[in-house]
Formats: sequence, C-alpha cells, structure tokens
Amino acid sequence: MSSGAAKSVKFERMIARIHEALEIANTEVTWNDRIPDPDNPSRGRQIDVSIRNSGHLTIVECRLHKAPQDVKWIEELIGRRQSLGADAVIAVSASGFTEGAMLKAQRYGVITRDLTTLTVEEIRRWGKVSSVVVNHVQFDNPKLILSCGRSSSPFAPNRQALMDLFYETAHRATLEVFDKLCETAAVDIGLHAEDLILGGRQIHYVRLQAAARRIVQRIGTTAVLAYGVAGEIPLSRDALVEEFGEIMNIEHVDSANIMAVDLSAIDQPVNSVFHSAEVTMSMGVTPELRVAYLGEFRPSLELSFSVTLDEQGANA
Repeated sequence: MSSGAAKSVKFERMIARIHEALEIANTEVTWNDRIPDPDNPSRGRQIDVSIRNSGHLTIVECRLHKAPQDVKWIEELIGRRQSLGADAVIAVSASGFTEGAMLKAQRYGVITRDLTTLTVEEIRRWGKVSSVVVNHVQFDNPKLILSCGRSSSPFAPNRQALMDLFYETAHRATLEVFDKLCETAAVDIGLHAEDLILGGRQIHYVRLQAAARRIVQRIGTTAVLAYGVAGEIPLSRDALVEEFGEIMNIEHVDSANIMAVDLSAIDQPVNSVFHSAEVTMSMGVTPELRVAYLGEFRPSLELSFSVTLDEQGANA
C-alpha cells in the first residue's frame, strides 16, 4: 500500500471511530463496507463508512486531499445516494469545500463535514492538550542460549527465525521486568519451547541474557483538529482530534476519548520492545481511553546478539 493510500485509510478509520462515539445506541457503524447494488445485487459497492439505525442507511465518503473539494464530487455523491437507496450521505473533506460545492450540497441535502486546525488561542481555551509517554525496554549485548539434544548435524539457523525468536523472548522479558527497571539491570530469563525446530535442531528451552534498560520517549501534541459541520465554529464541533505526528491521534468526543496508535509509525530504538503508551491531560488527569491499534508492528532488530547452543538440553 502506498503512503498516500495508507494515510487515506487512517483518515477513513478515524472518521468511523468518531461516528461510533457520536451515534446513539443500537447504531451500527462499519468502516470499508460493501453494499449490494440494488440494480445488480451480486455486486457489492464499496463505501468508506456506513451508518445503520432502525432500517435507515447513511453513507459516509471521505477525501484526504490538499485542495478543497468541488461541486463535481458533491454531484457524484448525490448520484451515489440515489443509486444505493441511502437515506442520507455525508461528505467528509479534510481540506474543506469550494463555495460552489457548499451551495450544491445545501440544495440537495448532502451533509458536509470537514477538519479545521485550531489556532494557538483556541487550543488554549480548550485547555485539554495531552502529553504522551511511549515506553520501551532496550536490550544491550543480548545473548541467546538455546538448549537442545546432542546432534552431529551442523547448526544452521535461518536469520529471520533467529530474529523472531529473539523478539519473542525479549517481549516476554519486557512484560516481566518493566515495572522493576529504574536503571540498567541484568536480565536472565527463559522460556520453554514447544515444537521449535531451528537450524535443524529441536530446541527445548530458550534463555535470554542481556543488560536491560527502560527507554522513555515524550511526545507533545503537534496539532489539534476540529471535526464537524463545514463552516461551524471549531470549539463547538462534534469532535476534537489531537495529533502526535504520525504515531497516534487522541479523538475527544463528548466524554469519550479514543487513542488510535499506528504501530508501524513508532520509532523504536534498536533491539527494543514497545511496552506501553501513557497519556496525561493538561489538568493532570489520566483519562479513560479506548485504544485502537493500527498498522503492523515492525520491531527494530539487529542481528548483533550472540547465540550459544547448550547441547546438554538443560532447561534451568
């Protein structure tokens, strides 16, 4: 998936999450829905977001473009609403709309929503800017000790398989030692292996020895966006969205707070494991958050750790 396509997907999913929080009970909000074409039921039509309640269907189409969206897109949505038999259509543009598009939308009942970046003064009046701390545990000079039975065959492990095994063991160690780490400390932890064949050997036990330390990354809000009716005053809109670069958003909808973390965008130190992200608002309160994870987590690993075979098969 290209960078532009990935950003569009993140944008659509954000709009879906916001509407999940906005809608009343018993409303079904679906991202990337497929609706049967009434004129050709065997063929599904892709919809960015659908909203269903009591037999009523609203379709939501999103655009993440640099330029304001024009009348042509509004006319396309009018046709799509009619073609699919939808009760309503919402046009969401991250960059707003032209005057002609707004007039056309008003005449034909297309609901327009956009995102507006708050000014410094508006952010100050809102007063809920958050700070985020991302926690990792980094493993220095790691050593893997692999217990197995004696064999005359050479040990020739696949590089990626070694990486995966190191990360799995380091992740286990992170969960166990994170709360105890105040400074660099020695870690010696192992786990039993079931049906693990590595480099032609059956591995019974994996042991990780390393110097572990906590890595703390503090991230501030890069922008606050207001989502709602196009042209409406920002601070009176349906939702306010805090952006923290590419890593995450916090979406504030009434009393709901949704943290969307893009795992693929987390900047990880080499040979480290992501542990947690902590959020604190300016008033010193850590809010209740619903967390949504996006993207695929890609550990930053280097094959700099040493590997030793223990052919006695010891597991202690």
